Amino acid sequence: MIVKPGFRRRALAVALATAYGVGPQLVHANPTGAQVASGQAAVQAQGKRLTVTNTPGAIINWQSFNIGVGETTYFQQQNAASTVLNRVQASNPNLKSQIDGTLGSNGRVFLINPNGMVFGAGSVIDTQGFVASTLNINDEDFRSGKLKFASAGTPGSIKANGAISSGSGDVYLVAPNIGVDGNAVITSSGGNVVLAAGEMVEITGRNLNDIVFAVQSRDNQAINLGTLSGGAVGVFAGSLSHSGAIQAQSLARDQGGQLVLKALGNITLEAGSLTRADGQARGGAVAITATGGNLSISGNALVSASGAQGGTVQVQAVKIAQDGAVRADGSSAAGGSVTLQADSRLVQTAGSLVSARGVSQGGSVNMSVGILPQDAGYLFTSGSVDASATSGAGGTVTITGSELVLAAANVSASGDSGGGLVRIGGGRSGLDTSMDNAQNVTVTAASRIEANARLAGHGGTVVAWGDGRNQ
Repeated sequence: MIVKPGFRRRALAVALATAYGVGPQLVHANPTGAQVASGQAAVQAQGKRLTVTNTPGAIINWQSFNIGVGETTYFQQQNAASTVLNRVQASNPNLKSQIDGTLGSNGRVFLINPNGMVFGAGSVIDTQGFVASTLNINDEDFRSGKLKFASAGTPGSIKANGAISSGSGDVYLVAPNIGVDGNAVITSSGGNVVLAAGEMVEITGRNLNDIVFAVQSRDNQAINLGTLSGGAVGVFAGSLSHSGAIQAQSLARDQGGQLVLKALGNITLEAGSLTRADGQARGGAVAITATGGNLSISGNALVSASGAQGGTVQVQAVKIAQDGAVRADGSSAAGGSVTLQADSRLVQTAGSLVSARGVSQGGSVNMSVGILPQDAGYLFTSGSVDASATSGAGGTVTITGSELVLAAANVSASGDSGGGLVRIGGGRSGLDTSMDNAQNVTVTAASRIEANARLAGHGGTVVAWGDGRNQ
């Protein structure tokens, strides 16, 4: 059966609703049963608005934390750096937080509920920083600024289908399973937006590399159908599916930000998905890692770190199947760099594109496959690989592995003022010690490989080498 992209997206939406327990919306009131465990907080209810005025670092335990349609809960804090921790302590599925109204604050808000959370289609979160977790954080860690989350019992999931905005602050959603529906928009103006699916998570700093999973399994799932946008965006899970739009852009708006997708198991970038760290002046950095699983980049999916000067894209997985586009293009300066690294197998269809094109200088493309017994370092491409330059010299393309097949592939490191370097399987006479030599290399007659000087300068170098068979 052929699954069309639209059908696939609808199927994901149905699966998301089923997996995360989204059913008929019930009528909920504002949060109830407040007990102040630390600091001071005054709770005032007026009509459909609940106002909580709290001291910095206050901790409030609630009997329930829901916000109904047309209702507002607002935390009035000292300033944007102030923080309040809200927790539903009782473990009871009926006490899942259902947010269908507005949750606002002039400071940072933590919401902890082990029973699960659903942010409905009409919900609005408008704070200066927001952390939602079904894993608990103890009071001592919260007061000392340590973001250590651990499960107690069987924590619920988080389902987001509304708007979450944190000004320039950070947004963290932490749970064993996280789903972001197609209508959801999660944004931070220069801050971090992070989905962290796991059982025990510690966030030791604001760099995305500072997110540590003490306990995580492949069953911990993150599904994104919506829009994630921030200065840095990270999605971490046991398995990851993305069919929406992710954009990482710095606060200055002229440079791409940092974007990380990381999973223990498989990562799927669905047809039409956007994974971008583009910037006007300079592309940012994209890192996609399926540590022990496979990566699929479907048709019409785009991974990009492009700008006036290209950025960097690094992709690593056990096996990579590519039918979409991966770009680090420079629109007016040098191209960036793209690295695709598969442990055992890399397959690219005729519709695939890997590009680090530039204007003043072509960028670099590196595609490599390790040598494992079951797949023997197999790389097959019928796609396009482009490290050319429109006015300067071409860049470099390096393709390595044990068994390389280029079937009607197009590879270019040409430039108007000089050719670049293309190495397929090895360097000249197999003596280039900077790369491992291939065993067998096949380049079909329909393939086009060039490193031309199109208008001036010297032509570049093209080498195809295998220690065994070359054809």
